[in-house]
Amino acid sequence: MSWQDRAVRYMLVYFILATVLVAWRYIQRDLPTRITELQDQEEQLYNERSNLSIELQSLTSPVRIREWAVKNGMIPFSKAKKEPTDFEAPSQETLTLPQPKPLEVETQWN
Repeated sequence: MSWQDRAVRYMLVYFILATVLVAWRYIQRDLPTRITELQDQEEQLYNERSNLSIELQSLTSPVRIREWAVKNGMIPFSKAKKEPTDFEAPSQETLTLPQPKPLEVETQWN
């Protein structure tokens, strides 16, 4: 193989590599704008998450829950009617524990 054949081969290889690089850059031309859009979207979602977290904390505060419960008919324990009551002792039948069954072992030979 002569030096001229090698030179042509190298030129073809360099041309193909340059073409691949230019094509790759052409394919990736929208990447910086897409990255910027995604960063803006990430910031927007982060802000939305923060706002929702604050809203959740305000909606689940004890004061807010108490107000909601009173509005829906809950009677606070301090204002509830309290009556003393007598409880009956449980009967003996309910107090007896069932006796455990004795251990049974069955052996099978093959």
